[in-house]
Amino acid sequence: MLRGEQVKVPSAGQNRRVCTFGALDWTTEGLSVMATEKKRSVEFLEFIKWLVDSVYVDYEHVYLFLDNCAIHKTKAVGSHNKEKRKQYRLMLHNLLQAA
Repeated sequence: MLRGEQVKVPSAGQNRRVCTFGALDWTTEGLSVMATEKKRSVEFLEFIKWLVDSVYVDYEHVYLFLDNCAIHKTKAVGSHNKEKRKQYRLMLHNLLQAA
């Protein structure tokens, strides 16, 4: 290599962002995770539907305790929560205040 020439270092590739939604079942200590391309209320609702309709299909009630993230408090999530209130409840809780 000549003096002043830029060194090319091989790398694994470009970093890619992967958004994930996760739910911990405190009774079984099981973890349910969904990876998505974006992190919006649309994907959050898909995650909730997947939890209720596939993972916890045999449960009468599902309670989800959430942090204070903006996607948890959108109009779409609020109206969906009202429609499905008998299936599940969303409990918004500011985890920073609880610590």
